[in-house]
Amino acid sequence: MNLKSLLVAPIFITILAVSTQVYSRETSLDFRLGYSQDFLQWSIASTLSGTVTPNILSELTWQNIDVIQLYAGVEHYLDSRQRFAFIGHVSYGSIYSGDNQDSDYNGDNRTAEFSRSNNASDEGSTTSFSLALGYDIFSTTNIVLMPMFGYAEHKQNLKMTDGFQTIPASGAFAGLNSSYDASWSGPWLGFKLGNRGDIRFYLDYRAHIVEYVGLANWNLRTDFQHPVSFRHDADGFGQTLQLGLAFDVSERVALGVNYTYQDWQTDPGLDTVYFSSGAVGTTRLNGVDWTSDIYNFTVEVKF
Repeated sequence: MNLKSLLVAPIFITILAVSTQVYSRETSLDFRLGYSQDFLQWSIASTLSGTVTPNILSELTWQNIDVIQLYAGVEHYLDSRQRFAFIGHVSYGSIYSGDNQDSDYNGDNRTAEFSRSNNASDEGSTTSFSLALGYDIFSTTNIVLMPMFGYAEHKQNLKMTDGFQTIPASGAFAGLNSSYDASWSGPWLGFKLGNRGDIRFYLDYRAHIVEYVGLANWNLRTDFQHPVSFRHDADGFGQTLQLGLAFDVSERVALGVNYTYQDWQTDPGLDTVYFSSGAVGTTRLNGVDWTSDIYNFTVEVKF
């Protein structure tokens, strides 16, 4: 299956058991330094039903979001037979480059575009954490097959600066410093599959059920409240797929590489606008899409 056809939420720890001479070790720490490129897009309709023209009133797109990411994970076996495992991670990413487009339409399906700004998005951050339990079905063989279930949360703090009005073509405008904070949180089920030995390949798959919340601060809109100008709420689904390679350089330390693909989507939800007058307006959130490609160097330390 093509990786891009998968739907993912939080980056997750994938540490396979070590070779036979270290089967007795109960804990493995996983440190990663990596690069990711993210894409996030959402749109709203003109009404709650989404059937009145325009069905896409406004659409925001962040693309080519480049992130340097640090990751720390742990896998700890809870029993002497090394079957039940606790698995967790935390990660932090710093955004250093990216583009944003803000488009408004008068016609259905992105037609009659009357406003577009193309802006910088070279600030912000990403964070994630996950906690899970797993059960190693084949703990005494060279095969690792571990069903897992857990809870995860992923967040993106996205910025819009250096405003440039493309439609109408009025050019650069001053003062843009808006933000959009996205949060994807909920339970997940998955498994990891691989081998034991001095050189290890692994595959890690997770399916997430998520609650999505987006909080925006549109700093140039004086008719909106601040710091929360509007809020997005929706249910969603995500999938993550990790592929990795690790090899022992000593009894306690292994080096490796890891690739993770994530694809997250929401169902239609609610867009709630908070006006400076105190009034509150609502319309349909058509949906949110987030994809991420992550490339990591990994260091595993075993105890």
